[in-house]
Amino acid sequence: MPVARTQKHKPARATNSRTRGRTSTKPTPSKSFLNSLPTARNASLNDSLLIHGEPTANQFGLGTRDRDQLRERPAVHRVVKQMIQRGELGPNGIEQVAAGGMHSLILDSLGRVWSSGCNDEDALGRRVEVQGEDASELEAKFALVEGLEGFRTVRIAASDNASFALNEKGELRAWGTFKAKKSGDRGFSYEHNLERSLKPIAFSVFVKDLISSICCGHNHVLALTASGRVYTWGTPEDGQLGRRILPRFQSWTYRPTPIMRNIVAIGSAASTSFAVDKVGNVYAFGKNSERQAGVDGERNIIDVPTPISALHPLQHGGARVVQITGGDEHSVFLFDNGQMWTCGWADDFRLGLSLEALMKYMAPGSDLATRRPEGVPYSWGCGVSHQLGLPGASEIAEVPTKITSEDLEQRRVLQISAGGEHVMFM
Repeated sequence: MPVARTQKHKPARATNSRTRGRTSTKPTPSKSFLNSLPTARNASLNDSLLIHGEPTANQFGLGTRDRDQLRERPAVHRVVKQMIQRGELGPNGIEQVAAGGMHSLILDSLGRVWSSGCNDEDALGRRVEVQGEDASELEAKFALVEGLEGFRTVRIAASDNASFALNEKGELRAWGTFKAKKSGDRGFSYEHNLERSLKPIAFSVFVKDLISSICCGHNHVLALTASGRVYTWGTPEDGQLGRRILPRFQSWTYRPTPIMRNIVAIGSAASTSFAVDKVGNVYAFGKNSERQAGVDGERNIIDVPTPISALHPLQHGGARVVQITGGDEHSVFLFDNGQMWTCGWADDFRLGLSLEALMKYMAPGSDLATRRPEGVPYSWGCGVSHQLGLPGASEIAEVPTKITSEDLEQRRVLQISAGGEHVMFM
């Protein structure tokens, strides 16, 4: 029976300052890795990048002339298309895209990372203050991140003001900064004593504990290792790091620290973090002001990993959560049976539920987009800067609504990444 199988496994364990000293920090041998190392995704030509939204910080990489132009519907990125046609992005074009708060990243099929957008906090990973050049123009065009030569990236991620690259060996590089929304305090690396970094840096803790996947909130990061450990670092103001930190040790928030083990999947909303263990239990920690953590009770901050009882496999006929994402005040959970559950603030239809449905029940991206298996994208919620990509002046979509455009016809969407005011399709 499912209950019996669950009882045979050890659940995920959270570590804190009292237990960390008694927990082995030696990584699991490679032959017993719980999670696989990342690999390059693309085996065929991806010849298009589609964009929509508002590029107020040049995050589309189209130059300063297009900075204030809204794009209501997904449209082919003409500059990137030309780069692909000229072979500048490798033989297969684009492997992945990542949209940050006010910047964008592209991973090409040679494993190189390109960036565009706002570089005020070094999120682009390259110099834009060059003598004789217009810094705004350099920000507004995709160019290679500096300092990643010889590093074959296979995964990228972006937060509000930082960027991350992961290679197939499970090694990480990071640049930019974390900025606390309430206090404005900045920090990036305790180990390197850096408030921010233009140059990609490595973290010694991951030399032996290799990374399987990584995800970002607005100003924090989760890294899942092949051994099943979850590391967190960044700003801690809403409990999103899943560990209690004494005031005199605030700088330790910028040191990647393990907080859980036996984990197979991670996810993040803006200031809320999630983890799924190997038997299907889902844990949440971080901001819960609008119940976006999905846990029982009325706490506004969940400062340690806490199980979400409504998402337990026994409540879903054995189905398990396999992917988690979210926006400022809502979260979305995808099960391996194809069902999608949401929780959090229901205003502006962020949960993708109609008024009629909301009156019946509350089920556990500000705006989110998704795609069905055949590669058709859908969106819902509020998109005042045309983040929904829907026709006309649509700013509200009550339920998941199919996104259409002339440039989307005959194209299968492989990946979607949504930033602060812009969306990128691959």
